Amino acid sequence: MSSSNFTLKYLVSSLITVPPVMDTVVAVRGNFTLRCEATGFPAPNITWVQNMTEINMIVEERRVVTTMTSNLTTLSTLMVQQAMRNDSGTYTCRADNGVGEPDTVNVSVTVQGECTAWVHYPPLPSHRFSPLLMIC
Repeated sequence: MSSSNFTLKYLVSSLITVPPVMDTVVAVRGNFTLRCEATGFPAPNITWVQNMTEINMIVEERRVVTTMTSNLTTLSTLMVQQAMRNDSGTYTCRADNGVGEPDTVNVSVTVQGECTAWVHYPPLPSHRFSPLLMIC
């Protein structure tokens, strides 16, 4: 009787195990960091999306994406420095390893502060006591 050795390999779809903190609020010119961790076999790739647009640059002037993979786990960090109003929106952490459907988690980021108002000077007599509406 002969014996045979064999190895059984299985695939496990991606699962986000540590999602980004929800509903982040940051001041204009402040910094914020979003972290996302996912597991699977093979280890998943993590991509970041802001307002339906993939953040595909590893390093740009104000944004840095770092990714570390160890065994079956991937940790990705998106750091935004000197936040501007257009950094507000929905950020999506997307984990995909090609097995099953990708796992996604959304987080809302709001950048607040610094309003700009235009005031006519000198004020016109008819507008002397008119209210000023500031939209931030």
